[in-house]
Amino acid sequence: LNVQLAGLPKNVATVGLNWTPGGNWRARVQGRYSGSMLLDTTSTPGIRFGQGSNSVWDLSTEYRWNPRVSVFVRATNVFDRRYGEGAYPVSQPYNQALSPPRALAAGVRTSI
Repeated sequence: LNVQLAGLPKNVATVGLNWTPGGNWRARVQGRYSGSMLLDTTSTPGIRFGQGSNSVWDLSTEYRWNPRVSVFVRATNVFDRRYGEGAYPVSQPYNQALSPPRALAAGVRTSI
């Protein structure tokens, strides 16, 4: 039928790379790709609103202090990409779900 539903990207992909150089340290980079998608096809017959594709990258690193304790730093949406995640940001902006902004987190993990 070659029909694309509103709010669903045509193509999606996720790729990740883990690096463990030895010892107790490791790092990870992850990318998520969402292809172009229709955002609204219902407001005016024959008029379509869409969004282009986007890629979002995350980075993280962790150091394992001992078998029970590790410290970590994580950055999500490193390049602060902004895009809509809902189907109706054009005709119903009050229902719009925006992308999460760039965020940094750090902490200590423990296991009992």
